[in-house]
Amino acid sequence: MEIQIKGLRIAKVRPMTTEELSKEGWSQGNYNPATALELENGTVIYASCDEEGNSNGCLFGYKPPEKLGKLYKQEPQHFIVSCN
Repeated sequence: MEIQIKGLRIAKVRPMTTEELSKEGWSQGNYNPATALELENGTVIYASCDEEGNSNGCLFGYKPPEKLGKLYKQEPQHFIVSCN
């Protein structure tokens, strides 16, 4: 199944629900809570620790630095997506 998500906005960043976790066979842990990105069309995206879906994972990202001419105004900002 292919779902087109390009151009959709993230409507919510939230913990996965008990029902969503149960469908994956996961449980909500205190050390690594499962975070869901809910898009404006209702699609829910979340990270797995591996491609087999053995457990939830973390979403990492970064914001590129702003350019000021040929110089950078700041360093890239790395972050972890979390709803804590």
